[in-house]
Amino acid sequence: MASVTTPKRAPQIPKAQATKLFIEAVIELLETRPIGDISDQLIADTAGINRATIYRHFGTRFELLDAVVAELTQQRLANASEVVASADSEGLGSQQNPPLAKILPRGQMIFQLAAYLSAQNYHSEKLRASMGSLSDWWIEHLERLGVPTRMAKTLAFKNMTLSIARASAADLFALTDDTVADIEALALVEVANFKISAETLGWANNNS
Repeated sequence: MASVTTPKRAPQIPKAQATKLFIEAVIELLETRPIGDISDQLIADTAGINRATIYRHFGTRFELLDAVVAELTQQRLANASEVVASADSEGLGSQQNPPLAKILPRGQMIFQLAAYLSAQNYHSEKLRASMGSLSDWWIEHLERLGVPTRMAKTLAFKNMTLSIARASAADLFALTDDTVADIEALALVEVANFKISAETLGWANNNS
């Protein structure tokens, strides 16, 4: 009589390792497609881990994407600090080459995910903390460059809000890459010319 063998279960991957692999998989996929085209199965296949592990470690797809936002935020803030260290001495930049433009591309992944999660009515303290870290960085950086506090806050929140809205509107309006680049360039030039806006609005000496 043939012996019956019990199939061995694949060893479970430690949570920390699985989390890292899933986050890296989502970031890799976002390089080539929008989040709406990225299924849980595709994430699992890219990470090389069973799809059920996503739900075991994160609960839902949204918690995983929330963790991706947190990771991208940390990366972006670290990269941004390096970029602006040299740009601080040059001011806010010019119309031809705003130094802050160098930190935007990675940030668009964050805003795309934030727009997607918001559209799914997903909210969390972690997500708010990520967005808060980004806005705090922008405000502090603008203040270091001489932008009045009220203007710095307004510019930071305006541009972040527009970035999230732009991520949602890209498909709705069929925005081309050139149009998106123009929007980013215009936003940066507005930041660079803050003195004119501050004078016009009476915010030149407003630090509240």
